[in-house]
Amino acid sequence: MDAAMNDFRIALRQYVRQRGFALTVVCTLAVTVGATTAVFSVVNTVLVRALPFSSPERLVWIASVRPDNPSAPFSLPEFMDYRGRTRTLSGLAAYANWSASLAGAGVTERLQGARMSANAFDVLGVSPAAGRLLNEGDDRADAPQVVVLSYRLWQQYGGAADTVGKTVRINSESFVIVGVLPAQFPLPLQDLDVVTPLAPDRDPLRHVRNSVNFLRVFGRLKTGTDRNQAQSELTAICRALRQQFPVEYARKEAVRVDALHEALVGDFRQSMLLLLLLRTVPFSVAGQSAAERDRPSANLRAISPGYLSTVSTRLVQGRLFSETDGANTPRVALVSAALADRFLSGGALGQQLLIHDNNEGPRPIEIVGVVENVHHIALDLPPALDIYIPLRQIHPDGVSFLRDNQFWMVRTGLDPAAFRATFLMHLRAVDPDAAVSGTGTMRQFLEDSLGPRRFNLGLFGAFASTAVLLALVGLYGLVSYAVSQRAQEIGLRMAIGATQRDVQLMILRQAAKLGIAGTAAGLALAGAVRPLISGMVPSTGLRAGQDVWISPAVAAAIAALLIGVVLMAAWLPARRAARIEPTLALKAQ
Repeated sequence: MDAAMNDFRIALRQYVRQRGFALTVVCTLAVTVGATTAVFSVVNTVLVRALPFSSPERLVWIASVRPDNPSAPFSLPEFMDYRGRTRTLSGLAAYANWSASLAGAGVTERLQGARMSANAFDVLGVSPAAGRLLNEGDDRADAPQVVVLSYRLWQQYGGAADTVGKTVRINSESFVIVGVLPAQFPLPLQDLDVVTPLAPDRDPLRHVRNSVNFLRVFGRLKTGTDRNQAQSELTAICRALRQQFPVEYARKEAVRVDALHEALVGDFRQSMLLLLLLRTVPFSVAGQSAAERDRPSANLRAISPGYLSTVSTRLVQGRLFSETDGANTPRVALVSAALADRFLSGGALGQQLLIHDNNEGPRPIEIVGVVENVHHIALDLPPALDIYIPLRQIHPDGVSFLRDNQFWMVRTGLDPAAFRATFLMHLRAVDPDAAVSGTGTMRQFLEDSLGPRRFNLGLFGAFASTAVLLALVGLYGLVSYAVSQRAQEIGLRMAIGATQRDVQLMILRQAAKLGIAGTAAGLALAGAVRPLISGMVPSTGLRAGQDVWISPAVAAAIAALLIGVVLMAAWLPARRAARIEPTLALKAQ
C-alpha cells in the first residue's frame, strides 16, 4: 500500500510539473471515450440490438427479383403458391400497407395501417399486450372484421382493458378490437397504428395471376435451414411457376432472401412509403413488339387537370389535360421527358401506349403531351419514368386504391396554417368521414425528404470533427512534450550565447517544417483515398456516382489549422524554457 501511494505521489508531481502534457492526455481520453460511446450507441440501436421477436436470427425478408427491380413485392396468388410449396420455411406471412381512417368523437383520424396474413404474428413469435392477435380464422371471407391496435394508439385511448371487444369505425366500416400489439413492434413501420387481416378471399380480383404486386413477404427458417437453402428452394419454385404460367410470370426471375433485421434497418421506411405514393402495374408502345419480361415499368399517376400547373411542372410538347378529358372521351396520357427520350425517340405525340393497370388486360391510351421530369421521391435519384392519366379516366379496378390514397396540392397566398383549418372545415362539410394527414407546405415536405441525408452527413461531420479534435489535441501534446524534453539543450545553447529570441525562432522553424511535411503527407493521403470515399457517396446522401473532390479552400484551412497548432504547441514550452536560467535548465530532467 505504501509503495503504491508513493508511486502515485511521484506520478502526481510529474503531472503537476508537466501540466500541458497531463491536460492533453486527459482531453484525449475524454474525447475518445465520448466518441466511442456515441458511436456504439448508434451502432447498438441500429445494427446490434435484436428485433423484439422470438429467435429473430431465423426471420427472413423475401422479395421478388425482376429485370427492373431486385426487391419487388408479390401478387396474392404468388404468395399463396410459395406458402403452399415451401419446405425450408416453417411459416410464410405477408402484409400490405393499408390507409385507415378512424372515426370517433366527431373527428375522423388518419392512421397508418397494415393488412397482414393472420399467421404473421405466429411467424414473428410475438405476444399481445392485451387481448389477442390475429388467428387463422380471421382470414376467412365470412369472418367478422377485426382489428388489432398498436400499443401507442391503445395508450392514447387510456390503455383500458375494456378497450378489447369494443367496435370502431374504420373507413366507414365496423371493426371489433380483438387485441393490442406489443409496445415494440417495428414491422412494417415504427409508427404503425392498426392491423387488420389480409383476408384473401374477400378480394377476388387479387386472385388473378397477372394482378397487382402489392404484398411484402417474410418468413421463418426451419431449424437447421439457412438463408441460402431457402433462396434456392424459393427460386426453384419461382421458375416452376414461370414454366406453368409463362405469360403471367414472364418478368419473375428469382427470389431474394435477406435477414429481416437487415431489411428493417436499411432505407426501409422510405421504400414502404413509396407504396403509398404510386403504382407501377408495366407498359408497352403500340406497334413495338416486346416480350413480357422485357416490358418496362413506369409510375402511373392519375391527376386532375390543374395538378401540373399547380406544382409548376412545365409542358415540353403538346397539351395538358382539360376538363373535357372524361370517362366517355378518348383515353389520353402525358409522359415524362425521360420516358419519351428513352422509348419514344421517333416522337411521342400521337403514339399509343398499352398500359397494364387493371385485371382485364392492357388498354390503349394516346400520348397528347410531354412534361418535364420530376424528382418525386428524392433529389439524389434519377428522374423516374412517369405516365399521367386524367383522374376521370382511371380504370374501375384502381378506384379503391385511389379512394384511400389521394394527395391534393393547393397553391394559395394565405398562411398555410390558416388555410388548412379553412380547407378542413369545407371538406368535412361535404364528407364528415374524410380524414386528412400529412398536411404541410411543399418546403416542409422537401425538408423532410432531405432529413435522412442530412442526418447521414451530420453523423459523418460529427465523426470528422471528432477526428480533427483528436488530431489537434494529440499533435499539440506530442509537440509540446517533445519541446519540453529539450530544456537541457535550450539551457546549453543559452549558456554559450544564444538569446531567448534565437531559441524560440529555432524551435518554431523546426516545428513549422514538421507541420508542413505532415500536412503535405496528409493531403496526399486524402487524394489517394478519394476513390474509396467516392464509392461511399450514395450512403452520404450525395448523387450516386458523383466524384468526391477536395475543396482547395477547405484543404488550405485545414493545413493552416494544423500548422498553427504545431507552432503554438512548440512556442509555449520553448518560451517557458527560454526564460529559465541556463544553470537551472541544464539541471532540468
